[in-house]
Amino acid sequence: MAAPMVNVGVADAANIHANRQISELRVLQSELSSLKKNAKVYKQQQNSQVFFLTDKAHCQSQCKNQIETLEKMKKKKEQHSS
Repeated sequence: MAAPMVNVGVADAANIHANRQISELRVLQSELSSLKKNAKVYKQQQNSQVFFLTDKAHCQSQCKNQIETLEKMKKKKEQHSS
């Protein structure tokens, strides 16, 4: 038996996508915080199979900034839709 089709609006789909991204970034943040202080962290170049060595603290701050940005965008969308 197939799953029922659910009609999801564009705003709902964007909200679901933002929630998923925030969740993934929080997992990443948790994983980074559990690493040793001098652990090596590699970041994948976007749309590529190339990885570069990066600073753990820099990676954590980028992750935090991305979470904050996504949460702000999500709040704005919720305020406009209300």
